[in-house]
Amino acid sequence: MLKLAKSYEASLNLEWERMAFNPKYKYLFSGSGWTYNVTIDNSSTNRIQMVSVDSEDDIIGLFSASVDREAKIIDGLTIVNFRDSNITFSRDMYKFLSDLFRVHRFRKIEWYVFVGNPAEKMYDKIVKKYGGRIAGYRLETCVGFDGEYRDMKMYEIFKRDYDNYIKGGRKSMITAQSVWDVFSDCLFDEDEEAELPTGEYIVVDGIGCRLYFKRSEIENRRKDISLLVDAVIDPNGGLTCRYQDLQFDKNGIEWGSEDDAKRLMFLGIAIGRIRYTPAKYKHGRRNTSDHQITFIDDATAVRTLTIV
Repeated sequence: MLKLAKSYEASLNLEWERMAFNPKYKYLFSGSGWTYNVTIDNSSTNRIQMVSVDSEDDIIGLFSASVDREAKIIDGLTIVNFRDSNITFSRDMYKFLSDLFRVHRFRKIEWYVFVGNPAEKMYDKIVKKYGGRIAGYRLETCVGFDGEYRDMKMYEIFKRDYDNYIKGGRKSMITAQSVWDVFSDCLFDEDEEAELPTGEYIVVDGIGCRLYFKRSEIENRRKDISLLVDAVIDPNGGLTCRYQDLQFDKNGIEWGSEDDAKRLMFLGIAIGRIRYTPAKYKHGRRNTSDHQITFIDDATAVRTLTIV
Protein backbone atom coordinates (compact mmCIF):
# COMPACT_ATOMS: atom_id res chain seq x y z
CA MET A 1 0.00 0.00 0.00
CA LEU A 2 1.22 3.49 -0.85
CA LYS A 3 1.34 6.08 1.93
CA LEU A 4 2.89 9.51 2.44
CA ALA A 5 6.56 9.24 3.34
CA LYS A 6 6.33 12.15 5.81
CA SER A 7 4.34 10.03 8.24
CA TYR A 8 7.12 7.43 8.28
CA GLU A 9 10.15 9.71 8.41
CA ALA A 10 11.67 8.25 11.59
CA SER A 11 11.21 4.62 10.50
CA LEU A 12 12.41 5.47 7.02
CA ASN A 13 15.67 6.89 8.33
CA LEU A 14 16.28 3.77 10.40
CA GLU A 15 15.94 1.71 7.23
CA TRP A 16 18.23 4.13 5.41
CA GLU A 17 20.92 3.88 8.08
CA ARG A 18 20.89 0.09 7.80
CA MET A 19 21.84 0.47 4.14
CA ALA A 20 25.12 2.22 4.96
CA PHE A 21 28.10 0.35 3.53
CA ASN A 22 25.90 -2.51 2.34
CA PRO A 23 27.26 -3.48 -1.11
CA LYS A 24 23.71 -4.34 -2.19
CA TYR A 25 22.95 -0.60 -2.39
CA LYS A 26 26.22 0.58 -3.86
CA TYR A 27 24.54 1.75 -7.09
CA LEU A 28 22.24 4.08 -5.19
CA PHE A 29 24.96 6.61 -4.43
CA SER A 30 27.41 8.52 -6.59
CA GLY A 31 30.58 10.05 -5.26
CA SER A 32 32.86 8.48 -2.71
CA GLY A 33 30.57 8.35 0.34
CA TRP A 34 27.22 7.28 1.72
CA THR A 35 24.25 9.38 2.70
CA TYR A 36 23.25 8.37 6.22
CA ASN A 37 19.68 9.67 6.14
CA VAL A 38 16.95 10.61 3.72
CA THR A 39 15.39 14.08 3.66
CA ILE A 40 11.59 14.13 3.56
CA ASP A 41 10.09 17.41 2.33
CA ASN A 42 7.19 19.18 4.04
CA SER A 43 5.31 19.60 0.75
CA SER A 44 5.15 18.20 -2.76
CA THR A 45 6.46 21.42 -4.33
CA ASN A 46 9.86 20.01 -5.16
CA ARG A 47 9.44 16.29 -4.57
CA ILE A 48 6.63 13.75 -4.34
CA GLN A 49 7.63 11.15 -1.75
CA MET A 50 5.73 7.99 -0.88
CA VAL A 51 6.48 4.74 0.89
CA SER A 52 5.32 1.19 0.26
CA VAL A 53 4.11 -0.53 3.43
CA ASP A 54 2.86 -4.04 4.15
CA SER A 55 -0.21 -5.14 6.11
CA GLU A 56 1.73 -4.69 9.36
CA ASP A 57 2.42 -1.06 8.38
CA ASP A 58 6.15 -1.82 8.05
CA ILE A 59 8.09 0.00 5.35
CA ILE A 60 8.97 -2.04 2.27
CA GLY A 61 10.33 0.70 0.01
CA LEU A 62 10.64 4.38 -0.85
CA PHE A 63 9.53 6.23 -4.00
CA SER A 64 10.65 9.82 -4.58
CA ALA A 65 10.09 11.95 -7.68
CA SER A 66 11.91 15.26 -8.26
CA VAL A 67 9.57 17.89 -9.68
CA ASP A 68 10.14 20.61 -12.28
CA ARG A 69 6.87 22.54 -11.95
CA GLU A 70 7.65 25.04 -14.68
CA ALA A 71 8.33 22.37 -17.30
CA LYS A 72 5.66 20.04 -15.83
CA ILE A 73 8.04 17.10 -15.76
CA ILE A 74 9.52 14.67 -13.28
CA ASP A 75 13.25 15.05 -13.74
CA GLY A 76 14.48 12.33 -11.41
CA LEU A 77 13.33 9.21 -9.54
CA THR A 78 14.62 7.49 -6.43
CA ILE A 79 13.20 3.99 -6.02
CA VAL A 80 14.51 1.89 -3.14
CA ASN A 81 13.40 -1.58 -2.09
CA PHE A 82 14.41 -2.36 1.50
CA ARG A 83 13.39 -5.99 1.16
CA ASP A 84 14.16 -8.74 -1.27
CA SER A 85 11.96 -9.26 -4.31
CA ASN A 86 8.44 -8.29 -3.26
CA ILE A 87 5.17 -8.19 -5.18
CA THR A 88 3.60 -5.53 -2.93
CA PHE A 89 6.55 -3.26 -3.69
CA SER A 90 6.18 -3.90 -7.42
CA ARG A 91 2.46 -3.10 -7.40
CA ASP A 92 3.05 0.09 -5.40
CA MET A 93 5.83 1.15 -7.74
CA TYR A 94 3.62 0.86 -10.81
CA LYS A 95 0.85 2.76 -9.02
CA PHE A 96 3.31 5.51 -8.02
CA LEU A 97 4.45 5.92 -11.61
CA SER A 98 0.89 5.84 -12.94
CA ASP A 99 -0.20 8.47 -10.40
CA LEU A 100 2.51 10.84 -11.63
CA PHE A 101 0.60 10.95 -14.93
CA ARG A 102 -2.99 10.30 -13.90
CA VAL A 103 -3.23 12.19 -10.58
CA HIS A 104 -0.43 14.78 -10.67
CA ARG A 105 -0.75 15.33 -14.44
CA PHE A 106 2.94 15.62 -15.31
CA ARG A 107 3.68 15.44 -19.02
CA LYS A 108 6.94 13.53 -18.81
CA ILE A 109 9.08 11.41 -16.49
CA GLU A 110 12.87 11.41 -16.80
CA TRP A 111 15.29 9.42 -14.67
CA TYR A 112 18.53 7.49 -14.84
CA VAL A 113 20.21 4.42 -13.47
CA PHE A 114 23.84 3.44 -13.14
CA VAL A 115 24.59 0.63 -15.57
CA GLY A 116 24.96 -2.64 -13.70
CA ASN A 117 22.38 -1.78 -11.06
CA PRO A 118 20.10 -4.83 -10.59
CA ALA A 119 17.15 -2.42 -11.04
CA GLU A 120 18.27 -1.70 -14.62
CA LYS A 121 16.33 -4.66 -16.05
CA MET A 122 13.22 -3.55 -14.19
CA TYR A 123 13.51 -0.02 -15.65
CA ASP A 124 13.97 -1.45 -19.14
CA LYS A 125 10.75 -3.37 -18.63
CA ILE A 126 8.90 -0.25 -17.42
CA VAL A 127 9.78 1.89 -20.44
CA LYS A 128 8.91 -0.97 -22.79
CA LYS A 129 5.56 -1.47 -21.08
CA TYR A 130 4.56 2.21 -21.14
CA GLY A 131 5.96 3.14 -24.54
CA GLY A 132 8.94 5.07 -23.17
CA ARG A 133 12.51 4.83 -24.36
CA ILE A 134 16.15 4.70 -23.37
CA ALA A 135 17.16 8.30 -23.98
CA GLY A 136 20.91 7.73 -24.02
CA TYR A 137 24.06 7.02 -22.03
CA ARG A 138 26.74 9.05 -20.31
CA LEU A 139 29.95 7.06 -20.07
CA GLU A 140 32.08 6.99 -16.92
CA THR A 141 30.10 9.89 -15.52
CA CYS A 142 30.77 9.25 -11.83
CA VAL A 143 32.81 7.14 -9.45
CA GLY A 144 31.26 4.96 -6.78
CA PHE A 145 32.42 4.53 -3.20
CA ASP A 146 34.21 1.39 -4.37
CA GLY A 147 36.31 3.46 -6.78
CA GLU A 148 34.67 2.11 -9.94
CA TYR A 149 33.69 4.49 -12.75
CA ARG A 150 30.08 4.03 -13.77
CA ASP A 151 28.06 4.70 -16.89
CA MET A 152 24.70 6.40 -16.61
CA LYS A 153 21.66 5.16 -18.54
CA MET A 154 18.82 7.64 -19.06
CA TYR A 155 15.11 6.92 -19.52
CA GLU A 156 12.04 8.95 -20.46
CA ILE A 157 8.31 8.35 -20.72
CA PHE A 158 5.86 10.94 -22.05
CA LYS A 159 2.30 11.11 -20.78
CA ARG A 160 1.05 10.69 -24.36
CA ASP A 161 2.92 7.38 -24.54
CA TYR A 162 1.38 6.28 -21.25
CA ASP A 163 -2.09 7.36 -22.45
CA ASN A 164 -1.64 5.38 -25.66
CA TYR A 165 -0.78 2.34 -23.57
CA ILE A 166 -3.94 2.79 -21.50
CA LYS A 167 -6.14 3.47 -24.54
CA GLY A 168 -4.77 0.40 -26.21
CA GLY A 169 -7.41 -1.47 -24.25
CA ARG A 170 -5.08 -4.18 -23.04
CA LYS A 171 -7.12 -6.95 -21.48
CA SER A 172 -6.09 -9.52 -18.98
CA MET A 173 -5.32 -13.05 -20.12
CA ILE A 174 -7.66 -14.19 -17.33
CA THR A 175 -11.15 -13.02 -16.36
CA ALA A 176 -13.37 -13.52 -13.33
CA GLN A 177 -15.97 -15.17 -15.59
CA SER A 178 -13.50 -17.67 -17.01
CA VAL A 179 -12.45 -18.69 -13.49
CA TRP A 180 -16.06 -18.91 -12.31
CA ASP A 181 -17.09 -21.06 -15.28
CA VAL A 182 -14.43 -23.67 -14.50
CA PHE A 183 -14.92 -23.41 -10.73
CA SER A 184 -18.70 -23.91 -10.89
CA ASP A 185 -18.39 -26.84 -13.32
CA CYS A 186 -15.93 -28.66 -11.07
CA LEU A 187 -17.44 -27.96 -7.63
CA PHE A 188 -19.90 -30.30 -5.95
CA ASP A 189 -23.01 -28.30 -5.03
CA GLU A 190 -24.48 -28.43 -1.52
CA ASP A 191 -27.01 -31.13 -2.38
CA GLU A 192 -24.35 -33.34 -3.96
CA GLU A 193 -22.09 -32.99 -0.90
CA ALA A 194 -24.67 -34.81 1.21
CA GLU A 195 -23.73 -38.10 -0.45
CA LEU A 196 -20.25 -37.71 -1.86
CA PRO A 197 -19.16 -40.83 -3.72
CA THR A 198 -15.88 -42.13 -2.31
CA GLY A 199 -12.97 -41.71 -4.70
CA GLU A 200 -14.85 -39.47 -7.07
CA TYR A 201 -14.00 -36.18 -5.41
CA ILE A 202 -10.93 -34.12 -4.56
CA VAL A 203 -10.81 -32.38 -1.17
CA VAL A 204 -9.17 -28.95 -1.13
CA ASP A 205 -8.40 -27.08 2.09
CA GLY A 206 -7.85 -23.36 1.71
CA ILE A 207 -8.10 -20.19 3.75
CA GLY A 208 -10.86 -20.87 6.26
CA CYS A 209 -12.80 -23.49 4.31
CA ARG A 210 -12.85 -26.96 2.70
CA LEU A 211 -14.18 -27.60 -0.80
CA TYR A 212 -15.04 -30.77 -2.71
CA PHE A 213 -14.38 -30.96 -6.45
CA LYS A 214 -15.54 -33.56 -8.96
CA ARG A 215 -12.46 -35.56 -9.88
CA SER A 216 -13.65 -36.24 -13.42
CA GLU A 217 -14.36 -32.56 -14.11
CA ILE A 218 -11.02 -31.48 -12.67
CA GLU A 219 -9.26 -33.92 -14.98
CA ASN A 220 -11.30 -32.75 -17.98
CA ARG A 221 -10.50 -29.10 -17.24
CA ARG A 222 -6.89 -29.61 -16.12
CA LYS A 223 -5.42 -27.83 -19.15
CA ASP A 224 -7.82 -24.89 -18.76
CA ILE A 225 -6.98 -24.53 -15.08
CA SER A 226 -3.26 -24.70 -15.75
CA LEU A 227 -3.53 -21.89 -18.31
CA LEU A 228 -5.42 -19.76 -15.76
CA VAL A 229 -2.72 -20.34 -13.15
CA ASP A 230 0.00 -19.44 -15.67
CA ALA A 231 -1.78 -16.14 -16.34
CA VAL A 232 -1.18 -14.88 -12.79
CA ILE A 233 2.40 -16.07 -12.34
CA ASP A 234 5.04 -13.53 -13.29
CA PRO A 235 8.30 -15.47 -13.71
CA ASN A 236 10.20 -12.25 -12.97
CA GLY A 237 7.98 -11.24 -10.07
CA GLY A 238 8.67 -11.22 -6.36
CA LEU A 239 8.19 -14.01 -3.86
CA THR A 240 6.20 -12.10 -1.24
CA CYS A 241 2.77 -10.56 -1.62
CA ARG A 242 -0.49 -9.67 0.05
CA TYR A 243 -3.29 -12.07 -0.70
CA GLN A 244 -5.07 -9.33 -2.68
CA ASP A 245 -2.15 -9.22 -5.13
CA LEU A 246 -3.28 -12.55 -6.59
CA GLN A 247 -6.13 -10.57 -8.19
CA PHE A 248 -3.60 -9.24 -10.74
CA ASP A 249 -2.27 -11.09 -13.75
CA LYS A 250 1.39 -11.33 -14.76
CA ASN A 251 1.11 -8.01 -16.62
CA GLY A 252 -0.18 -6.17 -13.57
CA ILE A 253 -3.79 -5.99 -14.82
CA GLU A 254 -6.52 -6.50 -12.21
CA TRP A 255 -8.68 -9.36 -13.44
CA GLY A 256 -11.03 -10.07 -10.52
CA SER A 257 -11.96 -9.75 -6.85
CA GLU A 258 -10.44 -11.38 -3.79
CA ASP A 259 -13.09 -14.12 -4.00
CA ASP A 260 -12.15 -14.73 -7.64
CA ALA A 261 -8.52 -15.11 -6.62
CA LYS A 262 -9.53 -17.63 -3.96
CA ARG A 263 -11.44 -19.68 -6.53
CA LEU A 264 -8.38 -19.78 -8.76
CA MET A 265 -6.22 -20.81 -5.83
CA PHE A 266 -8.58 -23.72 -5.01
CA LEU A 267 -8.55 -24.91 -8.62
CA GLY A 268 -4.77 -24.70 -8.72
CA ILE A 269 -4.52 -26.79 -5.58
CA ALA A 270 -6.87 -29.38 -7.07
CA ILE A 271 -4.57 -30.02 -10.07
CA GLY A 272 -1.33 -29.82 -8.09
CA ARG A 273 -0.16 -26.51 -9.57
CA ILE A 274 -0.57 -24.68 -6.27
CA ARG A 275 0.28 -25.82 -2.75
CA TYR A 276 -1.27 -24.02 0.20
CA THR A 277 0.37 -23.94 3.64
CA PRO A 278 -1.94 -22.55 6.35
CA ALA A 279 -0.81 -20.00 8.90
CA LYS A 280 0.72 -21.17 12.14
CA TYR A 281 -0.76 -20.39 15.50
CA LYS A 282 1.21 -18.23 17.93
CA HIS A 283 0.01 -17.88 21.51
CA GLY A 284 -3.40 -19.14 20.50
CA ARG A 285 -3.79 -16.65 17.68
CA ARG A 286 -3.50 -17.27 13.97
CA ASN A 287 -0.61 -15.36 12.42
CA THR A 288 -2.07 -14.58 8.98
CA SER A 289 1.31 -13.37 7.70
CA ASP A 290 2.41 -17.02 7.70
CA HIS A 291 -0.03 -18.07 4.95
CA GLN A 292 1.96 -19.46 2.05
CA ILE A 293 1.04 -20.31 -1.51
CA THR A 294 3.54 -22.25 -3.57
CA PHE A 295 3.21 -22.19 -7.37
CA ILE A 296 4.53 -25.25 -9.19
CA ASP A 297 5.14 -25.03 -12.93
CA ASP A 298 5.22 -27.84 -15.43
CA ALA A 299 9.00 -28.05 -15.16
CA THR A 300 8.58 -28.69 -11.39
CA ALA A 301 10.14 -25.34 -10.48
CA VAL A 302 8.67 -23.98 -7.26
CA ARG A 303 7.93 -20.37 -6.25
CA THR A 304 6.53 -19.53 -2.83
CA LEU A 305 4.31 -16.53 -2.13
CA THR A 306 4.00 -15.50 1.50
CA ILE A 307 0.58 -13.98 2.13
CA VAL A 308 1.06 -10.93 4.36
